[in-house]
Amino acid sequence: MRPKPTPVLAIVALAALSAWPGASRATAAAAADSVATPPASSASKPAATPTRPAAKSTAVPDTLDLPWRPGRSWMSFRIGYAKSTVVNGGNGSIGGGFGYSHMLGGLKLWRFRLLRRYSLGAYVHFDQLARFGDAVELEVPATLELVRHYRLGSPYLRPYLGIGGGGYWRGVYRTGYDIGHMRVGGYVVFGANSPIDAHHVLGLDARVARVERIDKENIAVNPVFVDVEESATHWSLKLNYALTY
Repeated sequence: MRPKPTPVLAIVALAALSAWPGASRATAAAAADSVATPPASSASKPAATPTRPAAKSTAVPDTLDLPWRPGRSWMSFRIGYAKSTVVNGGNGSIGGGFGYSHMLGGLKLWRFRLLRRYSLGAYVHFDQLARFGDAVELEVPATLELVRHYRLGSPYLRPYLGIGGGGYWRGVYRTGYDIGHMRVGGYVVFGANSPIDAHHVLGLDARVARVERIDKENIAVNPVFVDVEESATHWSLKLNYALTY
């Protein structure tokens, strides 16, 4: 850009000061500097430094831990596979269930906090353990269980391990000698869950139960499901969905 021309009035004032006998050299020099130096324009201001956009946070959202916090409740729904391992038992079949559990806050005992990261729950399952033609072997366990939940390396995978027990109603139908009864059983449960968001969890549940078998008189006369053991191992593997609140 070409410099702006010096104003005429400024030139005249400079000449008058130079010619005036009482004017000092310092005054004339200051006037000359003020005339020679053009006023700063807005174009001479330094440009603003552009700011970088904020980097996206890689932190895991706190909502992924919310279902496992003390005081939270779960309503669980399951469907999958169930089977009995008795001799001459039929092939496994479908099973399902539902239940309620509550995350415990822990019990403080001296310097220790017991039952931290545990849940206490109650469940009812409906399992078809075997089927031969029209004949079926059914089992309905109603149990309580205590489960320890873990967080290993990732908040997206939360394994668990626990124990439980209760009443197991079992019956056989369309065999020619149908019978039903209630027995006692205990089991080990293990699996893993993954949070979908703060209120929904998806996982896989596996359990192995040891259950007292049916009345001994059924061993000799039932033509389909012949029980030859006083107790048997039943197991299941089910997909689990839980609504948490």
